[in-house]
Parts: sequence; C-alpha cells; structure tokens
Amino acid sequence: MNEMMRCGLALEDVSEVLEAGFDCSRSARKEGTLERCVKRGKKTLKVVVVKSVNYTLSTDCWILTHVGVF
Repeated sequence: MNEMMRCGLALEDVSEVLEAGFDCSRSARKEGTLERCVKRGKKTLKVVVVKSVNYTLSTDCWILTHVGVF
C-alpha cells in the first residue's frame, strides 16, 4: 500500500492495470506470479501480484507485491 500511495495510485488503478494491461515481465517469474503494465502518457504503471490462498475463507486470492511507475 505504501508503494501505491507514493506513486499516487488507488486500488482502482491496480485493478485497471491487471485487467487491461500487457505482460511486461523481463525475466522468468515463479509460477502464479503476474506482472502487468499500462502506459499512461510518458509513464508506465507496473503491478506485480502473486496467487495465494485465503485459508480462512478457503478461496484463492491475489497478493499485491509491487507497484511502480517508470
């Protein structure tokens, strides 16, 4: 969340990047890891999430591991 706030992004922005973004991984990632990017003007937004499990609810979930603007 701190990375999101430093970049001036909200959860809606992260959702947009994951849904409409393109795969921008530069190297092999662990299985279940997604790295997506979206271009906004001269900047690129990058979001990295990892598939996990919510044991309390017994459902799959995604953990936000990185947000960046470059």
